[in-house]
Amino acid sequence: MSVHPLHARYWTKQAHLQYDQLGGRHGWFYTDTMFANIKSTRGNDMAQIYVNDINFTRLFPIRAKSEVGDTLLGFIRDVGIPSEIVSDYAKETMGAKFKTVGDDHQIPRNVTEPYSPWQNRAESEVKRAVRRVMQRANSPQRLWDYCAVHQAELHCLTATDLYHLHGRTPYEIVTGNTPDISEYCQYWWYEPIHYLEQINAFPQDKLTLGRWLGVAHQVGQALCYFVLTETGQVIARTTVQPIPKEILETNQIKQQLIDFDRKIVERLGPPGFLADTVPHPSSPGMTDVDLYEDPHFEPWEMEATMPEADDLPPEFLDEYISAHVLLPKGGSFVKGQVNARKRDADGNTRDTANANPILDSRVCEVQFPDGHTEEYAANIIAEAIYAQVDDEGHEHLLLLKNMLQM
Repeated sequence: MSVHPLHARYWTKQAHLQYDQLGGRHGWFYTDTMFANIKSTRGNDMAQIYVNDINFTRLFPIRAKSEVGDTLLGFIRDVGIPSEIVSDYAKETMGAKFKTVGDDHQIPRNVTEPYSPWQNRAESEVKRAVRRVMQRANSPQRLWDYCAVHQAELHCLTATDLYHLHGRTPYEIVTGNTPDISEYCQYWWYEPIHYLEQINAFPQDKLTLGRWLGVAHQVGQALCYFVLTETGQVIARTTVQPIPKEILETNQIKQQLIDFDRKIVERLGPPGFLADTVPHPSSPGMTDVDLYEDPHFEPWEMEATMPEADDLPPEFLDEYISAHVLLPKGGSFVKGQVNARKRDADGNTRDTANANPILDSRVCEVQFPDGHTEEYAANIIAEAIYAQVDDEGHEHLLLLKNMLQM
């Protein structure tokens, strides 16, 4: 075998080999752009969210839609390369930068159906958490991006009752590493704290009052936090400590907190979460409006929404409705179709569904080929369905009927 001499370096492009691969079903990530009606103190009025089926969540505040592609690269560097990305048809996720980053790291793409926001699970849960926490803390709206990042991080570090977590955190399931929660377990969002301010000269006290805004990643070393000062500026400090409860209850600290909050309102605006009016998207200077969360916004055509389970009729969630079964009738078996649940004179269902067919009290109406209907108990229908399905889930209606008639 001949070996040719090397004359130049080969151009290699293997970005997908530089980072961890997030394989398996938990490597699928949904992404969506969340819009805010108020620009934050850092100039952000939107954020890109990434979340999977076990609520592993990453949120990146951004100032413009052109930065969406950068958030995918940031996600890859912080977490890893998703096995697939699911998004809607928004221009920011179908644009050149987002597509280039995905192609460079060989990430398959999938898109949701138009006007089907429930198919993308990336946004709603984070929004609810941010509003709930900021309302409880009575914090200014312009700090929403600090709160959103903090809530997304807590989602990753919280072991919920989801079956696929098996008592572990989403962070551990996705990355394979045990998370360190030391930075998160001592403070609540917007909690009053004391931090050491070195520039305070005598006789000023260097121990200064502030409010906690989350963990400051990529600043300093571990246990570094964002702190809101009385001037409305956000600084990063490791010299932070909680204020004991007995001190918080003293009149001196209470008055200091009142003065602190008054100064914050003067600089950042009052707390609250909905403006009195929201301009129409065609108005001059309007950038983005949250279509799904803002009750003041009325689109020309209502967006499609997934109805709540309580609003659906009983037949909608009934697994027997529309089923074709062979039922005993006149000494033989006749094929019929389950059409509806039995109702009383007022149109209400009085029976109760149960996973155990023996305890299932439902009564259904079955229509036969000649057009007439009869009532059958749910356990009879279940027994007939199980009898006509093999171990692989295949139905054998005609074969079973012919065997019974022989």
